[in-house]
Formats: sequence, C-alpha cells, structure tokens
Amino acid sequence: MVIDKYYKDGTVKTVHVWNRLRDYDPAKDWAKLLQRFMKEQPNKVKFDFPQERTKALVWDIMPVIFFNLDPNKQLPAGKKPYTLYRVVPGDVLYPEYGKKYPGAYYFYYPYQWEGKTEYAIASFAFLQFGKYKSKNPEDWNLTAELNPMFNESLNRWLMSLPRQYPLDHTRFKYICVDFKSVPKLYQEPMLRLADLGIITPDVNIDKNIFKTKFVDGQLYCEGKVKPPKLPVPDIRFNAGRILTQKEATEMIARVFDESRRKVVDEMTFDYSKEKNPRTVDEKGSVLYDGGTGNPDARTELLMFQHTGTSITLRIDELWQLFYAQYLMEKYPDAPMLFTNVYYLNPYRYISNDKLKKLDPKMREEIIGRMWYKLHVGFVYTRDDPTPWFGAVGLNSCISVQIALVNGVRVSQEAEEEYLIKKKDMIGYYSQNSSKR
Repeated sequence: MVIDKYYKDGTVKTVHVWNRLRDYDPAKDWAKLLQRFMKEQPNKVKFDFPQERTKALVWDIMPVIFFNLDPNKQLPAGKKPYTLYRVVPGDVLYPEYGKKYPGAYYFYYPYQWEGKTEYAIASFAFLQFGKYKSKNPEDWNLTAELNPMFNESLNRWLMSLPRQYPLDHTRFKYICVDFKSVPKLYQEPMLRLADLGIITPDVNIDKNIFKTKFVDGQLYCEGKVKPPKLPVPDIRFNAGRILTQKEATEMIARVFDESRRKVVDEMTFDYSKEKNPRTVDEKGSVLYDGGTGNPDARTELLMFQHTGTSITLRIDELWQLFYAQYLMEKYPDAPMLFTNVYYLNPYRYISNDKLKKLDPKMREEIIGRMWYKLHVGFVYTRDDPTPWFGAVGLNSCISVQIALVNGVRVSQEAEEEYLIKKKDMIGYYSQNSSKR
C-alpha cells in the first residue's frame, strides 16, 4: 500500500506500507476481492483517477511516454500540466495515436532540460475499459475500472478492509505489548508521538534468534521447510521509566528536526547526501516493475514508481524488519544489500577510453546517466508465493532480498556469496565498487 501525505506547503511525503489483509491473500484471492467489491458497490465500478496523484508519483505502468509533439516542447494552447485528457477525435494526439490507443488517458508534466522548463506527455496507453463485465476474471487485470490505481473508490475500499495492524497511529496499541499499562491520560499522545517518530518504543530482542530459529530462505521457497513459530517481538513503551538527560534532549530535538525521528516499524533510506542523488529521481529509480514487457504480468505487481531522494518503508512483518536492520549492521558495505545497488544501463554505456576524451562536465553527465541508483521496494506476484523486499531493477530483482514471511532468512549461499564475500552480481555494482 502506498500512502501519500499532502502538506499545505505543497510537499508530498510517501510511505510504502506492507500490511497484510486479515482475511484475504491478494495474490491468491484477487478475483474474490473484486467480486465482493462489484457486489457491494456496483455504482463505484468506474474510472476514477485522483487528479493530485499525477503530481505525487511518476508513472511507469507500461505506459507509452510521448515526448511533446511541439518541437519546442511547450504546452499546446488550452492544455494544463498534470491534467488528464483523453485521446479522442480532435485531440492533439489523435492523428498520431488515436487508432492505436483509442480512449487512452494522458497528461503533460514539466521537466528541466539545459536550464529550461519543457513538457513531456505520460499516457496510460495500455488501459482497457469495460472488461469488468466479462465472466472471465483474467479479463479484469487490464480493465481500468478494477484497477486500484485508477479507481479511487476501489483503492479506498481495499484500504478499509481489516488488516493485521491499523494503518494509522493506533497500530501501536497492538505493536507495543505494554500499551494497556500506559495511563489512559497518556495513551493517545504516546500513540501519536510513536507514529511521528518523536518517541521510539524499546525493542528487546535476542539477535541470536536470527541464527537459531530462522529457516533458510532457499529451502523455504522449495517447500522443504516451514517458517518457525516465533514469539511476539518484545516492544514496549516503558512509560514509567525516567528518561536520562540525553534521551530527553534527543526527544526535544526530534520535535524540530524531522530527520532525527525514528519510527519503530519503518525504515527510511536517505540518498540525498550521496555524490549523485539526482539519479534517484530518474528512470533507474524503479520501485515496482514486472519487467516482462507483458502488461498483464505487470498488473500482478504493485505498480508505483517512487520519486525523491529518500524512501520510507513500513513493514508489519516485524521480525523481518528487525532481521533486515540486523543485516545492515552486520554487512554495512555489502554490494548487493538494499541501498548499495546501482544498475548499469547497457543502452547508455560508454567505454572508459571514450569517457576520458570528453570534457569533465560532459563526462560527469554521461556517467550519471549510465548508472542508476535503485530503490528498495516490495515485490508480490500471484505466481510467486513468497513476497519480499529489496532493490528492484528494470527487469528483475537484483539484490539480496528479504522474504516478507516472519522467520525466513537469507539463504546460506546468498549470505556467503554476496554478503560475506561481497560478490557482485553480473552487471550490477555497489557504490563502493572499483568497477564503477
């Protein structure tokens, strides 16, 4: 689930949430969910794309990206940025694309090029309409009316279904085992402060459990072992504990400095201090991507592409969250673990000999476009029973992945090869690699 938080100053903060439905497995029960929605809310089965979402996200859902037909890359008369239009007779795109993509939706978006603002066009060309009437559930995958990205009513209905934890601050009622011992006067404030990361509940776990209880990921995927039964993580508010001066000072600092906040069930990856943070904003920052070229296959995945120089993941499989943090502490410079992954674009590759002949400014520009920093994201398909998170490339997962199943660790082989020996996968290198 992707939650966008809109602020009065125009900024948008996004949290990518892994929070299972209590009564359904979307990978297996997607048709059942859609059938229930159509039965309960037949009047809401329609194309309903929120206008503000065009600004919050960069779309990479098998769309055709058209560059503006105007050679000056400016807005045509009567058109506005981030406003949805349809390819219909009389539209500026109809002569070029009307027959191939009848009824496609598109919008103009601005971008900077050589110091000037120009405009390109993003089009959801693959979408189809009316297929929700089919009796074959496979036909529902591409119909806009049953796609939560393009039907806000369906999106909000899915969000309202019971989940393992609530989506708001009240989730800490269930995460913190000592919540009921907190005086009622302070319960609501503590829930909200924990959600903001101003206070961080104490996590009391024995890290040896990752070695003694967790099962090998490869054996789990092959069906040879089952995930272990683990105790509820010992997470506590410890409301009666007296804070040290250092803890009190830190809490006050977090009120004014958002970068110092820490939410116990979230991981934030900040790329802003790296040498080339703009690569995070470009095409290589793919977060969710089927990569098969088959739009039907892509609809089986979460289909957002994230923008910005940081990304926040909230994970309800708490043991896996703590396991990922444990790996990051143990292998901080492992080349294939989470944020250390870059993708080398073969279509923009230029040999070192040719790069040396270019002037420094041009060389830096080309290197920036050759190498794409990859975000961490979730992947979950109907064909793969094991969901996971890790760095996601244009065509496949290309990092050491963490299964989103409590008690499943990285396979022994992967840990030895890519974390201990720091081996690179072919074509993908860490930011510290000499091959870069």
